Amino acid sequence: AIDFANRCETMAKWLGGAGQVGDSVIIWATNCWQWAVMDIACQLSDRISVPIYPTAGQDQLTYMFNDTKPTIVCIDHLTVERLEFLRTIDSIQTIVPIFSVEKRPGDGSVSDYDDIIANSNPTNPLNQENWTKHRLDQPLTKLYTSGTTGTPKAVQLTHNNIVENFNGIKDVIPLGSTDSTLSFLPLSHIFERTVGLFCILGIGGSIYYA
Repeated sequence: AIDFANRCETMAKWLGGAGQVGDSVIIWATNCWQWAVMDIACQLSDRISVPIYPTAGQDQLTYMFNDTKPTIVCIDHLTVERLEFLRTIDSIQTIVPIFSVEKRPGDGSVSDYDDIIANSNPTNPLNQENWTKHRLDQPLTKLYTSGTTGTPKAVQLTHNNIVENFNGIKDVIPLGSTDSTLSFLPLSHIFERTVGLFCILGIGGSIYYA
């Protein structure tokens, strides 16, 4: 848990130097622990995380990217095709691939995920004040529907939206630190993200990714 938290802080510090408070960070990736680190890092750096369904079609992607205007995009695999698409979005300053890069542009616009968190160390003291900072009324995330009923629809949630759901879930389901979950529904859906990520982290449980 300390190792995870330090990776979140390391990524948050990098985000803090890569844009401004309130910027949108798109997470366009399948489920993995790196997804969770980037999501928490966005919160610690007061950025707005915007998860994108990995299965989204081109028309949906074009609409969501142009509507969100992200400054940073975290992506699992940076293919040539995806890079060409991202080049059409003027707001993007940096692309952060998690696993692979087919063709690396020579302009410094790509920063590898592993390189960013390479300096994280579980022995480093955590910035407790930042972890407990009052953010309840601030925006946490911007969500888009899957687009199965037409153009994706966006909604912004605050930290308090998630906290109240977490408290309600704890009242109904007896969760404890010895519990574990298998994350297989897409983290871009708020159900999996709330129940399979935030709730499990909140009670100190374990998450396994399929």
